[in-house]
Amino acid sequence: MTIKSKLWIIVLLPFISVVTVGTLVILDSYYDEIAVNQKYAVIDLLKKTFETSIIANEMLLRCDKNKLQRLESLNSMITQIISRLHFKEYQQQELLREIAVQHKELINLYLIYYNLFLSQNMTDMFSPEYINKKNIIANHLLLKAHTIVTKAIFLREIVESKQIELQRRFHVFIVSVTGAFVIIILFVSVKLGKNILRGLKRLQEGIEIISSGNLQYIIPHKSTDEIGVVADYFNTMTVKLREIYLSLEKEILRRKLMEENLNTEISTRIKIEIKLKEVSNQLQSIMDSSTAVIFLKDIQGRYILINSRYETLFHINRHDVISKTDHDIFPKEAADSFRANDIDVIEKNMSLQYEEIVPHDDGMHTYISIKFPLYDVKGQIYAVCGIATDITQRKRMEEELKNLNINLETMVEAETKKRHKHEQMLIQQSKMASMGEMIGLIAHQWKQPINAVGLVIQDLKDSYTHGEINGKFIDDVVGSTMQQIDFMAKTIDDFKNFFIPSKKKVLFDVKTTIDELLSMFKHVFSKSNIDISVKADHNVLMLTEGYPNEFKQVVLNMLNNSKDAIVSKKIKDSDLKGSILINIDNSEDKSRVIVSIRDNGGGIPDDVVGRIFEPYFTTKEQEGTGIGLYMSKTIIETNMGGSLMVYNVDGGAEFMISLDVHKSESV
Repeated sequence: MTIKSKLWIIVLLPFISVVTVGTLVILDSYYDEIAVNQKYAVIDLLKKTFETSIIANEMLLRCDKNKLQRLESLNSMITQIISRLHFKEYQQQELLREIAVQHKELINLYLIYYNLFLSQNMTDMFSPEYINKKNIIANHLLLKAHTIVTKAIFLREIVESKQIELQRRFHVFIVSVTGAFVIIILFVSVKLGKNILRGLKRLQEGIEIISSGNLQYIIPHKSTDEIGVVADYFNTMTVKLREIYLSLEKEILRRKLMEENLNTEISTRIKIEIKLKEVSNQLQSIMDSSTAVIFLKDIQGRYILINSRYETLFHINRHDVISKTDHDIFPKEAADSFRANDIDVIEKNMSLQYEEIVPHDDGMHTYISIKFPLYDVKGQIYAVCGIATDITQRKRMEEELKNLNINLETMVEAETKKRHKHEQMLIQQSKMASMGEMIGLIAHQWKQPINAVGLVIQDLKDSYTHGEINGKFIDDVVGSTMQQIDFMAKTIDDFKNFFIPSKKKVLFDVKTTIDELLSMFKHVFSKSNIDISVKADHNVLMLTEGYPNEFKQVVLNMLNNSKDAIVSKKIKDSDLKGSILINIDNSEDKSRVIVSIRDNGGGIPDDVVGRIFEPYFTTKEQEGTGIGLYMSKTIIETNMGGSLMVYNVDGGAEFMISLDVHKSESV
């Protein structure tokens, strides 16, 4: 009830007391109508409150702007309904005030959360955490709305019960009101006056507190009259002022932070610029200290920087060269070549090396130029850097070295031929060294066939004397004699072939070659009571490529060394039976044929075993030349690509020759 109404009541009470009795019947119908209107107003308030909770909840969950407009319309209607409702009873007033306050708070909360959810990113709005949070808030607000609706229902029930009670009691009231009206008028007048004064006092006190700067203070009031409205305005204004104050504080803090960040950024940029300047100076110093020519050009071929070496060689200042191209500095042919190489680096997007011809004061110089692209922060090529080293002197030296290599190859070839000829001569000397012994062997080989021929001739004389000569006898004599002569001729051919050096590599069977050698020289070893045996399985691969006569010479040298060792040992041990075992086998992978020559001559002294293949080294004092084993190793390893080694074994020494098996046989 407004203050004006209260004042009017106070003024009109005397007049009303006079006309009360006459108007009781009219008042009966009037208050009945008021009660009915209040009842329907409360029912309408209940509906609007319930609808508000439903609309607000949908608006919050769906972030629907159309629901927001409907919510504002309902809020306006509820405010109007509340302003039309005037209850005299404190319970009804208090309940209505709570509904109004809670409804206002609920609307504000819905709007705050609506704006908060609406400001979220679209990706966050569909996350499970966000949806769960939204449902929790919506349920909480819906619970508050349920409380308001419950109070509205309770208010409706009170109004309905009051209406019924009023209708029941009004007739009693009409009878009793006349007598007590004067007292009621006085009581109401005093009560209304105190209510107005109390509200004004609270309003005054609240204004004074707010004026002192306490923006947290809320003026308490329970009435909905002008004083309550003014108090509400002041409270709303205080809330707005508090929000503005907090916002200003935040803005001031934000601006201070921005200012601090700006100062920090400026300081950082100054430091970075200083550091970049230092790095640039250091880089320029490093470039200037280099003996190479260093330069940097943009992708259009314009110079960005050069080092001091470039300045010295091409007589141009580093400041003057900026924005110039190679065509401004060098002849067109050289500049075109340089530019083509730069474009090649840009197109291939990689570091490349070029040999470039550059004009100098003293003529053309050759440079090795390493050119590579430089990239900006976006990864795009913005320049080509080059590091060029003058290799003119090196090129001249390479040319001289090339000519020297050609001459050296000729000299090496001549020396090789000379050495090969010397080796052949040494081999022949080694063969000739035992020529006398070989002639004795030939005489031994011829002794038996000559005796046989002599007997045939003697028998021919006796047969002629006794008349036994006929055609058959002559044929037998001729056949027998020719057989002996062929044997003698073959002996001469074998020794003649042995002394003829091999001209080129041929395929030969290792065992067959050794057997041929033994057929010629086995008698020499038999005279010294030395037994020579050859062992080779039938599945051993024995075909190799090389020089068979030289191979025979190597084997003969090994056999002679074994024979000399055995003969020397027999001086101390006369019962020793000399034995030489020649074993022919293959390596595990069948790629090599291995010939081992093992004797029981006591072995080689440990202090000389490592030197026996050295040229002119001998342990036989005046009897040895020192070239036999050296030439043997040269023939096997240098000429035939094999290996020759010696080991001391139990009771003697073992020479081991290893040669490649011919590919056709190994396959």
